[in-house]
Amino acid sequence: MKKKLIIVLLSICIMLFGTLALAAENDGIDMLMQDSTTSSYISEHSSTEAEINTTSKSFFGTYTEETTNASNYVEISDTTSPFSEEVSSKSDEREISLFLTKSLTGNGTMTDPFLIYTADQMTEIIKIINKADYTNSVNSGTVYIQLKNDITANGTFSEFTNNKNPIIIDGSTDSTSTENYSIYYSGSTVAHGIFSLGTSDMSIKFKNINFGSSESPRSTYYGLCYSTDRNNSINIENVNYYAEAGGQPFFITGSNSSLNFSGNNSFTVSSNGSNNQEFAEFSGTLNFKEGSQTSIVQKSGEALAFIWARSNIDMNVEDNAKVFIQSGKECMIYPAAYSVNLNVSDSAEFTYMFDNNLTYIDPQTVFGDPLNYQKVIRSGKTNARVNKLFYNKQNLNISTANESKVNFITVDLPFQNGAIDINTIDPASVQFVNELNTNSALDSSTSLKVTNNSLNNTIYNLSKTEKTSEKIKVSELILPGLNSNIATNDLLKYSSIIYEPAVKVGDITSEGLSGFNKSESSPYSKISSRLTGVSSTLDASYTYKAQYYITNDVGVILDDSTLHSQYNESTPPTHLGGSIYSEISSLPSIATETGDQSTVAHLDRLFSGHYMVYGRLAIIPKNGGQIFYSKWKHTDTTISPYQVVTFPSLIDINENISYKLVNGKFGLTFNESATYPISNQSNQVVEVTLSRLSENTNNQVTMIPSPPDSGSNKLLFLNLFSTTGDFQINLGNLTSSPTLELQPYWDTQGSIKKFYINGKYSGPFLTRTPAVVDYNLDFLIKSK
Repeated sequence: MKKKLIIVLLSICIMLFGTLALAAENDGIDMLMQDSTTSSYISEHSSTEAEINTTSKSFFGTYTEETTNASNYVEISDTTSPFSEEVSSKSDEREISLFLTKSLTGNGTMTDPFLIYTADQMTEIIKIINKADYTNSVNSGTVYIQLKNDITANGTFSEFTNNKNPIIIDGSTDSTSTENYSIYYSGSTVAHGIFSLGTSDMSIKFKNINFGSSESPRSTYYGLCYSTDRNNSINIENVNYYAEAGGQPFFITGSNSSLNFSGNNSFTVSSNGSNNQEFAEFSGTLNFKEGSQTSIVQKSGEALAFIWARSNIDMNVEDNAKVFIQSGKECMIYPAAYSVNLNVSDSAEFTYMFDNNLTYIDPQTVFGDPLNYQKVIRSGKTNARVNKLFYNKQNLNISTANESKVNFITVDLPFQNGAIDINTIDPASVQFVNELNTNSALDSSTSLKVTNNSLNNTIYNLSKTEKTSEKIKVSELILPGLNSNIATNDLLKYSSIIYEPAVKVGDITSEGLSGFNKSESSPYSKISSRLTGVSSTLDASYTYKAQYYITNDVGVILDDSTLHSQYNESTPPTHLGGSIYSEISSLPSIATETGDQSTVAHLDRLFSGHYMVYGRLAIIPKNGGQIFYSKWKHTDTTISPYQVVTFPSLIDINENISYKLVNGKFGLTFNESATYPISNQSNQVVEVTLSRLSENTNNQVTMIPSPPDSGSNKLLFLNLFSTTGDFQINLGNLTSSPTLELQPYWDTQGSIKKFYINGKYSGPFLTRTPAVVDYNLDFLIKSK
């Protein structure tokens, strides 16, 4: 019954289509008929009724109108339409099969980009921007093309030509780019590239786009971008590529080309599908931009090479960038004529892993802990029978910078063919490892040379593990300015060869401590530091010092060379910064927290505040030879402020005065030997001001700001004089009381002031009822 119903509806559609087509032909115009319940698209091409009837099914289907711009397009749901596309729904708003527009939207500027709903629209827009009048009169700047839908190319897109302005194709669905549109391919796997640059000196960026998927895994072996002209720049940002047939992402062979990766990218080809060739046929420079992460899986039955080189290749991994390549190809570089310069910058990582199983590590997990790798299981192997760096003996020149990592890993077949020349400037590690411990990492057809160009006078160890069940390690120390040349025959002995610092320091910890120990009457304000993850492969002929440098300049992180020049262990620690060291006789060969305790040191007498703390190890030969160093590690810490100021609790006037007869009359003199301290035990500079003199109920004497006149009675004039003679307080005149500055507790000269009393008093001097002096002194204390 269901089948019959479909036939009846189709017959109605055919009849309606014929009627409308004849009307269009008679009127000589194209028509788009719409009412509240139906909508049909009328072909622009004239046809007889009989011709229409044979093709009418292709032009009919249900539709829904887009509420934002319904007059511009209709949606065709009949999957037999020649305009229909394979799409995957990303959200409710994107559950569509096709948009047909009467006119293209946008002019390609940043504020009004071209909006693309179909592959045909992309072709039309490329034709527009290729014309000279577009760049001359419409848009002289960057061309912006924004995908608004998943699209499928069933052949070759038109070439970008002649437009010297940068072109950006963006597939982001929103401002956060958490979900991107996809470009699928349904044409021949040996066809021209999906996109191509047809002239020189062009720049194109593919941004926030998925090329293919596991549900639609077809591509072309001329790549998602094809270019044979010189000086072209292809830029990849946040792109995910997946193919199981025709899997070659790039064909870029023009001289002086550049292929640049930024953001997070993944490329996966892992199957024995047809025409799965190299990651790229390439000429020029590959740049993995600063901070980017790019993972590449290139495993297939066609096992020629990871890159088919058309020139010498420069591969630059910029600061903090990460590259992880999984290859099942017989060669890293093919054919024989060209070499590779691999430059790995500060804190960057480059990994090349050979494995001729189609199973691969999920690209989304390769930049985490290896213990957390997740594998995508694929049956079968590639056709690789060897693991060559080059098809024939060429040079692999590797340059490594500070804290960088370079890894060449094989799961079975050793790396062979070619000279490996490694120039290092303080890397974290360079390693060649065979995960099959019974096989070598490098074979005898390869030569290896490692040069230590340390800027920090760091000693390195070339550690070689023998491919035996005992896994015996052989150490070869490489001093700064020297290199190692391993005999090629010896390479067959080792399942791993790892170049890394001979003495390791994992990190540094610091804790700010401050307070006042009342029981011991001892203040403290210090930083306690230690190095963690420390170990050494050196023998007992070396001793060590844990060295620390501290500064209250937290605005910039000091580099190793600056710290090396500033550190001076003979400089006493000060409250402004300084250096300190802790003697260590030996270190463990494996990093342990127990061994790390020996590196503890305390830098005391520090102001409260925020500090940067740097630490390293000095490696000292017992025979008095050259001292070597680990690299500085740094951290920050805070010392909390605290305030303790001590005042005399009681000043006894009677202890400070004496009576004697002068010119036949009794007089009063002040005793300067009795002193009263004001002391600062804080970890801050404090300012002390005498703020108030308050009279108690027992007081019988008036405090006055100047010496009393003759005949006055019970008037007292007092000054507190510093024993150093540089400070005095007039107790009778607090309106102009000076401020006393006291340094923190470790400044033994400036943290305390001692005072004595001097002044004058008017009688009576002798009486059966002595006058009582009873005042309180209030001080204001604040940190400076």
